[in-house]
Amino acid sequence: MKIEVEENNPFVTVRVSLDERKPGSTGYVAVDTDFVISHLLERGIKVGNIRKSAIIDNYSKGAPLAGEWEFRNAAFPRKKSKSTPKSSPPAETKAPTSKRRRKNVVKTTEPTTGPTEEN
Repeated sequence: MKIEVEENNPFVTVRVSLDERKPGSTGYVAVDTDFVISHLLERGIKVGNIRKSAIIDNYSKGAPLAGEWEFRNAAFPRKKSKSTPKSSPPAETKAPTSKRRRKNVVKTTEPTTGPTEEN
């Protein structure tokens, strides 16, 4: 397995390539994003959001043996956008409206007085 890490200013690019599996001599190998992130952390490289990912393996013939991952470099500060506050047009004032009130309905329950059974 060959792992190349390239640190550009805002991004970290990782290229991984696997050797083709030879039955009986090498085991199965799979590489996914979690593996790449743990490899970067072992090297002391902190990354942010992922921009490009892949999954590679040597399980069968025809499977992809090389892949590239691209992350945002957490050590590189992001550019802060210079947002100028836009002047909003004056808000229109609306005439106050009356709120519609619901009628209060009071429900009373009276004990029922019916024939009582005597034993």
